[in-house]
Amino acid sequence: MKPQVIVIGAGIGGLTTSIRLAKAGFKVIVLEQSDVPGGKLKQMQLGPYRFDRGPSLLTLPELITELGAMAGIQKSWTYTKLDSVQYVHFEDGTFFSSGSSPEQLADVLSGQNLAAKPQVLRFFKRATRYYQTTASVFLKQSLHKPRSYFNKTTLRALMRFPLTAVLSKMAGRNQTLFKNEKVQQFFNRYATYNGSHPYCAPALLNMIPHLEFCTGAFFPNRGMVSIPQYLHEAARHLGVEFYFNSRVTQINQWNQSTWRVCTSTRDFEAPVIVNNTDVHFFYTRLAPQLKYPHRFKVAEKSSSAYVFFWGINRQFKNLQVHNVFFSKHYKQEFDAIFKQHEAPQDPTVYVHISSKICTQDAPYGHENWFVMVNVPHNANQAPVGYGKELRQRVINKLNRMLGVYLENHIVCEAHQDPFTIETETSSFGGSLYGNASNSKWSAFLRHPNFKSSAKGLYFVGGSVHPGGGIPLCIYSGHITADLIEKEYAL
Repeated sequence: MKPQVIVIGAGIGGLTTSIRLAKAGFKVIVLEQSDVPGGKLKQMQLGPYRFDRGPSLLTLPELITELGAMAGIQKSWTYTKLDSVQYVHFEDGTFFSSGSSPEQLADVLSGQNLAAKPQVLRFFKRATRYYQTTASVFLKQSLHKPRSYFNKTTLRALMRFPLTAVLSKMAGRNQTLFKNEKVQQFFNRYATYNGSHPYCAPALLNMIPHLEFCTGAFFPNRGMVSIPQYLHEAARHLGVEFYFNSRVTQINQWNQSTWRVCTSTRDFEAPVIVNNTDVHFFYTRLAPQLKYPHRFKVAEKSSSAYVFFWGINRQFKNLQVHNVFFSKHYKQEFDAIFKQHEAPQDPTVYVHISSKICTQDAPYGHENWFVMVNVPHNANQAPVGYGKELRQRVINKLNRMLGVYLENHIVCEAHQDPFTIETETSSFGGSLYGNASNSKWSAFLRHPNFKSSAKGLYFVGGSVHPGGGIPLCIYSGHITADLIEKEYAL
């Protein structure tokens, strides 16, 4: 008989792991501190305005539908492919709609004399090669098991591995590819997808645009929150038991074969546990008796975010689902975040408007704005004091670039900052992706999906291998489930 498994946290990684293990015949219990599944991916309601909180961009939606099919649920989960990945606006008044393919983006950039079309297509050819070479090796299997390296697929990929993309910096490589600073800035922004500094992170992160433009950018027809809702239903269909409002307070291995997980209401015991919380939180709060590997403990943390949720009483026809308003001095912005550890004076502003697809998310003629700025993680773990000043900087910037007086159109609002992100999601300092990828190998050498010195202890989610974001958390869940299935195969 296969052992019982306790999954701590109902984020995307935890949900994926629970589906895989339940399908394989394990009895699975999921403990979640919130009253709903999703981890960082939740929603909020401000009067008639609905907002997704957390991730807002969807790529590789087939990974989600595959999990539903695995569980055998009949309920459909639908999504729409975006006609344009993003609307982009620069301080000098330059703006464009990116289109949804490398060819369309290349036509846009060449049409505005920002980059030659062949240059852009060469960039994507290289990005696709980076992704295809590394995905099977670094994203879809454990890097911490010797057996991962002794198969034909891995050996073939390692022979073609783009070592120069690891040894060079993302921004430096983009500067050699494109002479125009705006184009450099456009592609450098993809480092923020795992909370990193584009002038420090390896050029291999240039593979990220491949997913948006080559495989497609999508948006769920019922909002991003429909993803964890769908996966939760799939897990329950397979018999997974969920205990919500169950905040874990302590974890102990009280004999060689059993783990005890304590919550505020009751204790649970099982031979196998899967941690889907931030690894720093796990080692410092839940299981301080276990050794916290030094290299992960001292590693630089990823950026956090300050988010404003605004109900807007008008529509902006030129804006799209995803909109980026760039800072004038990009390197200074990231130096402020990662070196001065302060909110940038001139932030890049990301505006997500789900009501462009989900029309029910705002009243007719209105829009719901999710407005995000990259900020440093909250190292001192104290309430954030710069919110009022940052809000005014953001409003001033949007007023200037859109030619409006935004204060007249904000009819309701709320905010989320690094302190509240940590409080609600147990992410150290509000760090969105655990450790940053600001060194040559940090993008790959994240915390393993298991702990070799503690039998039955496994890890999943954005703070462990292979990283953050919805697709990588799903891959993480597959990796962890596969490790458990192999370890406890009958």
